[in-house]
Amino acid sequence: MKSILTGIAIVFMFSTVVFAADPASTRTLPSTIKPDVMPIVSTCCISGHYLGVNEDKLCTAGETPGKGKFTMDITQAAKCGGTYTAVVTDSDDGHVTNFSGTVTAGPLRGCCTMSGNSTTGSDNVKFKGTICKKGLKWKVDNGTFKTNNCSGVWSMQQP
Repeated sequence: MKSILTGIAIVFMFSTVVFAADPASTRTLPSTIKPDVMPIVSTCCISGHYLGVNEDKLCTAGETPGKGKFTMDITQAAKCGGTYTAVVTDSDDGHVTNFSGTVTAGPLRGCCTMSGNSTTGSDNVKFKGTICKKGLKWKVDNGTFKTNNCSGVWSMQQP
């Protein structure tokens, strides 16, 4: 019995070596071709129309803190790239300010970090915030901004 098992083992080992060495073998061998590496697609696709509010918290002497509403229309780089432009319209007086900024994946799942700087006007507005997707819509809570005369908080969401 022991010699039969030994014989079967030798035949098996021999056939494995022959099949592996025979280029005409019909036995499929593991592929040595590396699969294509697919780049991670950004989940920060924030282009769209937003409604927001802002509130001055700290202003220089002679400036009166205020509150306001605005709309922001974001146009993002191709394929949800890391840069965007935005047009912000003050809901009270219709004043328009253009912005450019960046957006990157944030530490929280479903959230991204965005920042921007005004490219028009003399107020030199800088803002930042965490934008998170809630359901199918993006939303910013507790963003911060700084102008030449005031700093404060802002929030916005897609309607």
